[in-house]
Order: sequence, then C-alpha cells, then structure tokens
Amino acid sequence: MSQDHEDTGNLGRFIIEPKFLLARSFRGGLAAVKVGIHRAWGFINSKGKLVIEPDYDEAESFSEGRAAVKGYTTGKWGYINTEGNIVIAQEFDFAGEFKNGSAAVKYSVLETLWDEKSAVLDLKGSDEFDWSLLCMCASSEIESPEKVIAVSRRNSYKWVNKPGFIDTKGSLLLDYSVAEQVYPFSEGLKAVRSGNPIIGKFGYANADGEILIDPKYDDAQLFSEGLAAVFIGNYNTGKWGFIDNNGDVAVDFLFDDVRPFSEGLAAVGIGDCGNRKWGFIDKTGNLVIEARFDGGYNVEGFSEGLAVVKFEGRYGYIQGLKYQAK
Repeated sequence: MSQDHEDTGNLGRFIIEPKFLLARSFRGGLAAVKVGIHRAWGFINSKGKLVIEPDYDEAESFSEGRAAVKGYTTGKWGYINTEGNIVIAQEFDFAGEFKNGSAAVKYSVLETLWDEKSAVLDLKGSDEFDWSLLCMCASSEIESPEKVIAVSRRNSYKWVNKPGFIDTKGSLLLDYSVAEQVYPFSEGLKAVRSGNPIIGKFGYANADGEILIDPKYDDAQLFSEGLAAVFIGNYNTGKWGFIDNNGDVAVDFLFDDVRPFSEGLAAVGIGDCGNRKWGFIDKTGNLVIEARFDGGYNVEGFSEGLAVVKFEGRYGYIQGLKYQAK
C-alpha cells in the first residue's frame, strides 16, 4: 500500500484479537507468540493461525529468515528458519537478531581457575567469592562459618560468557575481543554522552566522531525514519519528544515514554508507571491511535502493518498505516 493510499479509517482496530500470553512483532509474515497451559512459544501467520508449533521456552522475531529460540532441555539459544527447522544449534547464552548477515551472540567457554589440588577460601567479609569454584569441584566441606575448603582431584574450571558475532550458518565472525568494540549507528548517527559517563548529556555524532547534534539531552534513542526520541528532565517529571537529524524539535516533549517511529507511527506512553497507557502518534505529534493499551512485557512499533499490544491482560495485533489484508 503506497503512502498516498494509507488506510487511516481503521487505524488501531484489532486484526488478531488479544488472546496470547505474550507476543512479538511480525517479521517475514510470522510472529512469535506464547500460548497454552505449558506457556510455550510458537509462531503464527498474519491471520493468527499457529504455523510453527509452540515447542520453545522463549522466542524472538524473525530477521533475515532466522528466529532466535531457546530450548526447554538445553536452556540455550539457537535459530530456526521459517519452516520451523533448527538451522543453528542451540548453544548460545544469548542470541540477537540478524542484520546484514550477522547476529550478536554470547557463548560459554571454560577457563581454568587453578591447578593446585586444594585451596582455602576465606569468605568472611568478602563479596568476591565465586560460587562456581565449589560447583565444579569434585568434593567440598565446610570447615567453619568463615571458611570453605574446596578439594579438587583435577583442574577446576568455570564457565565464562563471551560475546561475538555469527553468520547465518552459525560460524563465528568476530570473537569477543572485537565484538566489545562495536557500537550502534542508525541512519548515519549514534547517540554519544559527553563528560561524566553517568550524568553527562546526550547528543549525536557521525561515523567520524564529529558531534553533529549538541549534547543537551538527558537520554536519547536511535534515529528511525528520520527522527530520534530524546528526553529532558529527571525520570520523575521529565518528558520525551522527537528531534530530526538537524537537531530541530519535530514532536514536542509531552510523553512519559516512547518507542522509535516505524511505518510512520511511534508508540507513546502517557501517565505514571503504575497507570501508564500506550497509544500511537504520527510524525506531527498527533495522537492517531488512542492511548488505551497496557505496557506489559513489551511495547513495540508497527511491522508489516501490525503492532502487538496488550489489552485486558492479553496480547493481540492492531492495524497500522501499512496494513494490507491477505
């Protein structure tokens, strides 16, 4: 549906009724939903029909033909394709979405702790004791309330999480030492904080590090569809608005919480945390979908013409500007 023929008359009506325990955004014609007495995750199509069985402990939206899923038995994340087949083994502690052929993951490796046959660990007044020392030992006993003797018949190890990037076949592209230096850009800009890393102000810089929008905001989000959400004030009384890529205010600072623009609309939260309701604004700041939805587990924008929302305790999908009936 073109911009000139957007359907505004039915904005916000339910296309898929709220009946899911939890839900994610549509990607590639499929959306992850949590269903049933076992509270498992599967995938539905745009008509609300379950097309990939709910066999997963957790699941994320599809990206580039892959969706991250967490196994019940393994407790690890892997990826399925749109047919529901595992295409990257469930061996990660975290699995992100694919972008331009790669995805951020965290995986576990074993690191040696010590080679001695025994060690005495003083626990009194120490916050640094790593309980994995005992978990990996062959035997252990309590000597006193203040000390633990850990005896190992072989080298002791602990699992350490490492971030990295994989390709769509699961091959490691970048190890953790490189991945930790990767920072997000969006539409050629990234949010940067000046001065103090805790209380410094946010602005935006380009890929060369040149500051293009002066740091004067108390929080900031990524640019999306030419606008970025920025925050002024403290978190009790401050408000969110939107600026363009020149730093000019496009939407006034009126909202208690916001999400980035997607498909011409942005989710906005109105009210304090205990009573906050969510609706959607257009790029002029007009509230075009009434703020009547709950925040719940996730608040996301529109994708493939639909947005997941929580209403009366369940999740469903409402119509946006780009919705096309199938």
